[in-house]
Amino acid sequence: MSNRKVALTILAVLMVQISVPMIPVDAATSGRSSHNFDVTVFTLSAGGSINDGTVATPDYKLAPGDHITRVVVANTGTSDEGGTLKLVHKASASSPEIEVTSIDIPSISAGGSTNPILINWTALSGDGQILTARIISTGDTNPADDEESLEFDVTILHRGTVLGDNIPGPSGGFSDLRLDHSIHTFEATVRNDGVMDVSAVFELNLTDNSDPTNKISYWSNTLILEPGNLLNPPTGGALSASFDAASLLGSWTLAAKVHFNGTLWTNTIVSNVETITFSDFIIDVSTPGDRSIEPGATTSLTWIITNLGSADDLTIELGSDKGWHDNSRNGQIINLGAGETVTEVISVTVPIDAVKPTLENIYLNLSSASTDPYTARSVAHVTVGDQYQASVIAPIGPLTVTPAKTESLLFTIINSGNVATAFTLDAGLSSSADNWQVSPMSSTDVIAVGENVTVTVFVTPAPISSPLITSERNGAGDSLYAWLSAEPLNGGVPEINTTQLIVRAVIAVDPGPETEEIILTESEIREGVGAGGVDKIISLSVEVRHNLGAAISVGVDANITVGNATFTPTNTGGNQEFERWNSSVTPDTVSALGIGEVFQSWLQIDGPSDEMPLAGELLLPVTATPILTSSQQSNGVLPYPVTRNISIIIPSITDGEIVIPAEPLDADVGNLTNFTIQLENTGNDLSSYRLVIEDDLPDLWSASLETSDLTSPSVVANLSAAMADHPTTGDAHFSNVTLKVTTDPQADADTLQALHIRVEDRESGEILSLNTLLIRVEESVNFELIPTNHTIDLSPYETPLTRVYVNNTGNVATTFLVWLDTSLQNDVAFTSESAAEIIVAPGYTESIKIRLTPDTEASADEIHMATLWVSASNGMNLSAVIVANITADHHLSINVLNTITVTPGVNEVIDVTFENTGNLEESLNITAVVEGGWDTSWAQSEIILPINGSLVNDLTVMVPALGGNDSLANGDLHNVTISLYHTANGGFLSSRTITLVVAPVFLVQVDDWPEEMLYHRQWPGDWRVTVTNVGNKDVTVDLEYKILKPGFDPLDEIPSLAWEIGENPTNKIILPMGVPVELRFTVDAKEYEPDIYLEALLRLEMTPDDPEVTGKSIAETALKMSRLFPYEDYKLIPSLDNSNLTEIITWSHIPEGISTDAAYLIEICNAERRVNISELGLDEANFAWNFGLDVGGSVEILNLENNCDGNTHSTISLPSRESWVTINPIGVVIDTPNRPNILQNDGYDLTFRLYHPDDNNGFEDYTEATFSFYFATVADPVIQKLEFGEGDLQEGDTSTIKATIRNEGTSLALGVTLELMCEGVSISEPTYEYGFLSASEEFTHEFQIETDELDWWSQSTDVDCELILDARSWNGTTLDSKSQDLKGTVDSWSPNIGVSFIAMLVLMGASIVLLRLVGQNDKFRLAAIYSGVLALGFAFHLLEMAWWGPVVLLTAALWVWTMTWRSTVEFQLIHEDYQRARKGISTLYSDHFDVLSDSKRQLSIILAMPVLGMIGVILGFPPQINADSSNMLTLVGYLATVIVGVVFIIWNANRMYGSLYGRLTEIEVQASRIERDLGDPARLLTELASDGLDISSIISQPRPNVAAEGSASTSEVTGWDENILLDDGLEEDSVSEVLSFDDAEEDGSEQSLSIDIEDLFADDSSETDAEEVKGDD
Repeated sequence: MSNRKVALTILAVLMVQISVPMIPVDAATSGRSSHNFDVTVFTLSAGGSINDGTVATPDYKLAPGDHITRVVVANTGTSDEGGTLKLVHKASASSPEIEVTSIDIPSISAGGSTNPILINWTALSGDGQILTARIISTGDTNPADDEESLEFDVTILHRGTVLGDNIPGPSGGFSDLRLDHSIHTFEATVRNDGVMDVSAVFELNLTDNSDPTNKISYWSNTLILEPGNLLNPPTGGALSASFDAASLLGSWTLAAKVHFNGTLWTNTIVSNVETITFSDFIIDVSTPGDRSIEPGATTSLTWIITNLGSADDLTIELGSDKGWHDNSRNGQIINLGAGETVTEVISVTVPIDAVKPTLENIYLNLSSASTDPYTARSVAHVTVGDQYQASVIAPIGPLTVTPAKTESLLFTIINSGNVATAFTLDAGLSSSADNWQVSPMSSTDVIAVGENVTVTVFVTPAPISSPLITSERNGAGDSLYAWLSAEPLNGGVPEINTTQLIVRAVIAVDPGPETEEIILTESEIREGVGAGGVDKIISLSVEVRHNLGAAISVGVDANITVGNATFTPTNTGGNQEFERWNSSVTPDTVSALGIGEVFQSWLQIDGPSDEMPLAGELLLPVTATPILTSSQQSNGVLPYPVTRNISIIIPSITDGEIVIPAEPLDADVGNLTNFTIQLENTGNDLSSYRLVIEDDLPDLWSASLETSDLTSPSVVANLSAAMADHPTTGDAHFSNVTLKVTTDPQADADTLQALHIRVEDRESGEILSLNTLLIRVEESVNFELIPTNHTIDLSPYETPLTRVYVNNTGNVATTFLVWLDTSLQNDVAFTSESAAEIIVAPGYTESIKIRLTPDTEASADEIHMATLWVSASNGMNLSAVIVANITADHHLSINVLNTITVTPGVNEVIDVTFENTGNLEESLNITAVVEGGWDTSWAQSEIILPINGSLVNDLTVMVPALGGNDSLANGDLHNVTISLYHTANGGFLSSRTITLVVAPVFLVQVDDWPEEMLYHRQWPGDWRVTVTNVGNKDVTVDLEYKILKPGFDPLDEIPSLAWEIGENPTNKIILPMGVPVELRFTVDAKEYEPDIYLEALLRLEMTPDDPEVTGKSIAETALKMSRLFPYEDYKLIPSLDNSNLTEIITWSHIPEGISTDAAYLIEICNAERRVNISELGLDEANFAWNFGLDVGGSVEILNLENNCDGNTHSTISLPSRESWVTINPIGVVIDTPNRPNILQNDGYDLTFRLYHPDDNNGFEDYTEATFSFYFATVADPVIQKLEFGEGDLQEGDTSTIKATIRNEGTSLALGVTLELMCEGVSISEPTYEYGFLSASEEFTHEFQIETDELDWWSQSTDVDCELILDARSWNGTTLDSKSQDLKGTVDSWSPNIGVSFIAMLVLMGASIVLLRLVGQNDKFRLAAIYSGVLALGFAFHLLEMAWWGPVVLLTAALWVWTMTWRSTVEFQLIHEDYQRARKGISTLYSDHFDVLSDSKRQLSIILAMPVLGMIGVILGFPPQINADSSNMLTLVGYLATVIVGVVFIIWNANRMYGSLYGRLTEIEVQASRIERDLGDPARLLTELASDGLDISSIISQPRPNVAAEGSASTSEVTGWDENILLDDGLEEDSVSEVLSFDDAEEDGSEQSLSIDIEDLFADDSSETDAEEVKGDD
């Protein structure tokens, strides 16, 4: 046998063993009878309760207090059985059950049920309570239906509902309600839909619209509304309020309000608001119904106008939108009397060319000419559209009809229109015919298009008169036409058709009674009773009548008969009343009666004589039947009998009397005595009576009557007459009345007292009879004891005296015997201190004294009672009970441990001992209250403790488990208060408080722990779990890892060698309370070639190392080998470009036997959508998913509808694979819905089956796994766009930065916060909190920014911004921050590049031109400077490079300084002119110093201004500049540098020119002196000698080759121009002389000198310089 067959055999054996226990144990006894109880009804039938939800999802609300539960139990089984019904209550879903009551149910027959079982139950406030009715029995075949539960909230719920009111709306034609000046009454219907009693009152509040401060309220009665219950819903009640409108004028607003009031609750509901106009002139205009007719047709609109007020004249005003109406009635006046109704018919003709659908509105206005004028308006509508039309087919005529005989005419109505409709019918005659009757059907049902119905018209011609009346048109051969019209119910043109009627020739005989109505009088009726009854004889004048038009030649025979009488009572009864009347005709035949002859006959009528006839009408038909000859009949003449009905009117006679008894009525003295008397209806009709007792009784007597009418006890209503039930003789005409009589308590025995009762007609008050009854007072021996039962409180040391009084209430003196019954006195002695026999007169009282003497050990718990007996002479015995109540001494003790340790989640049972050392047996209710609201229960919640008795009772405390809202930390203390209350009155008796101490507990919660882990070859399984200490103490936990073989007893731990724990597993972790701790370890599969059936069990044992902490936790995972590996869900992140996603599925070829390559097959078996798109109301086409498998580079699209359980399979072949290899996994290509159609958790759970190519057993053997592909629950807010809101930025301006944020994830993003940080701009609010952002939602936020002012020398500055996006995931996890940079440039103020470039070119051109004109005038140079500087100012704005601004500023400074230097040429002229003055030559200026000073000042100011203008062009207006100190200092520094440079250049130029021209002048002067001295050497030497000059040293000694040193500074030397004239060197004359000498030299005189001219010049120069410096100083 092969291995496969062996395996299959073993599997079959195992299946048999498994299936044996599955055979039901009752299979062999299924034929036995059994019972099955079912709680079929469980509801509440008393107390306030409602279902505030729906039938499918009830929400029950109950009122606190008493309720009655209603339970019905059915036995749906096959045998009789009984059981126990328990009603249990739970205060909440987590609370324990408390038994309310338990009831034994007797045997219920098979198929039967119990009568409703009513159980009283008291509800206490609280939500989420559960009440359960449970039937308990043994052997129930289906325990699942043995109970029914109600889940409810007990709360005080007030709710009043206004069901409606009868306040009318505006009448037709008005927008407001018009009421006359009468009394108006309106009602509101209300209902209590809550669970508590409420009261309701109806208010009518009127507000004067012309003066809103004028308000009037009218109120109804107050109605108390009781709540309903689940069995009996609440019923409504009516509130009525009235007001008198006699004084109300004009327009008012009526607000109808219902005010509901309950305990600490009130609510007002406005049920109606109407605008009311009070007027005596009111009409109602009924507007015609809308209709639709074909083009070319005419329809009639009928308005019905009813005058509801005083007489009025109304002017008609007609109009329409298209003018299709007949306007002939426009302007006409309708005179409408009070209560009168008129119709106004307006025809409307639709043009033949009207287009469907077209609407024509026809307006009718009615204006009143009354003293209170008004206008009523109405609009009717005609639509061009469907055609409503009928065709009428009349019966084929002519048809013959007989006078006074009803004939049926059958007409056919065909719907010849184009839409189904019903038709209104009318009928008549073509010409006037008196006394004819024509009655058609009123309307038809809806007739389909082309279908028909037959209708009947009943026609009765007028009876024949003698002679014939022409206007009655009933002569033989008279012809008329009967017509029938059918008008469509939805509007349209009526259709009519006729048929001819011909009157048949008839001969009739009329019995001709002298009268057809006999009205009897009351006296006739009363006189006829007992005297033969009412007798009447009616004369009959019989004559012949015909419609032949000519006399008939022969007489007519006839028979006269009286038909069966019929009787119609005035009220009730009289079904056989006609039998009491007799009638006959004498003679009853007529022979040869000719035309115009009268035959006399008589009708005799005999009424009943035994009793009056019943009130009503008796009809006697008298018929004369003609007998025609054969010739008359052969001529077509029809004999027609004529019947005359004789009506006898019997009037109503009201009479009644009391049936007087033969003997007097015996009344008990002083006591109420009831007598039954009878009232008899002695009239002839149903009557109502009022009974009145005459007020003539003596004092202390009283009498009253009580009938069956509880609301009016003196009224007997609707009492039948005696003859109403003829021929039955019954007592329906009698009514029992109770006479209640109380005599004078002191009335003597046998006293007779007359009592008068008056019988009146209830309707008219007429006295019908006065009846006298005799009341006789009986002899009465009677007495009473006072008190009959009393209790005396006393202590064991008191001996009180008490009394019992004997009151003789009889009417005779009586002797009484007195004795005490002390059999129940126990520890108290009762002693009588009065005589054993006493006599008491009637109306007097005697006391009996009794002494009480208690024993010192008398128990308060025992009954101490004595009975006093008193016996009268007539044998009447009465007793009075005296109870001695010994004062109670409650002395109770509660014995229990003071402190008890409890474990969270473990119920604690506490033994409590109760002792009674008092003097009475105690019935006690026990309660236990734990701080924190823990639930408790007692083994016995009610106990009885005898005197000196004790009882041990178990208290169970339900200690909450950890993890709830209770404080259960280690060592927490919770006090338990045990209290004792008296069972009867609930009074507090004793209490004791103990303490519960919470013990430490070890309890952990392990999240993400896998129940099963699938493996392949040597795969390391990774455990990443979170362990949370949910105990009540921080612990350190020892971890022990075990890998065991599966299937063994947990105690038999057999290790598995196929798996092992990874390296360095964590063996100890610290678990603080409530803090999740991550635990990571790996379990490695060791087998290189594992078996597919290889399994193991991983067990992790967690044990606290603290011995005080109890508990241990175990987590287990099944380790299995598999071919498919769904390690985790595929949480997808949708691509931003909506492209397909690809995930991989790992699989392995794990062979069962020989290791060979195999090409597996894979098939999708189920695809379950994780989100129901249709329930969300979304279009599935927008949320489509598609999946494919990438197999060897080819994608196979998956059919998500495929099912693997059929006979056909749609598999995909996978590439051949070696055993245990997992490379080249299957690629799953996923086409997800495109953005924004991304729904959180949307996706599919795909179930695949992997088949071995050979060993799949017809696709029955497979590896199945489910892979979940869905959008990850992840929030992914991204910065979609970040940009400047207004393009370029300019310094000092306000602008915006726009940020667009979008949630690209699939889940809600919480706490979305934007933070913008920038350099170069200021942000008013840099942080913005958006809140939450839904998936695919986006928003745009604008940050308000203000650009910084730039440094004055800078054209632009860079702006660097960073936007940081922070958010939290849906579960509160903080998401990674995201940021995006935004860069920009802030430009300085600029008139724009175009303007700047043009201005620069123009100004530079102007500057060049002006420079060329400098030769003509030096002023052009200044203008050129200005133009050039301004051109540089505009050039500043041309480029945005960082170096451009400083270059322009440097160029501007150089330009100004250069041009300043060139502008100082003016100083040359001044200095030259000044040197001329020194030489004595005429000059241009008189004061060179002032001119020179002014020139320097003016030139400094003029040349310093251009740079300020350039700065103005750069900064703009108003200036845009950064106001910080460093920026301002650089600006001031630049300006100061340029200006100081200008001043320095001007000063330096002036100095240079002065020095230059001063030296040139000195050279000229020295040259002149030298020339002079050389011309006179002797003089020269003499002067030298006089000056002390050593001539020998000058001539003989060599001179140095350096200039002589002097003490003058450079500034002194060069400052000659400050004071160019010398004080002591050269005087004006000497200069003139020198100049003169020079002139002489110029004339040509030359002298030769032998001295060194250079030396002389040098010496003289030194001296001259010194003199000039000195002079300068």
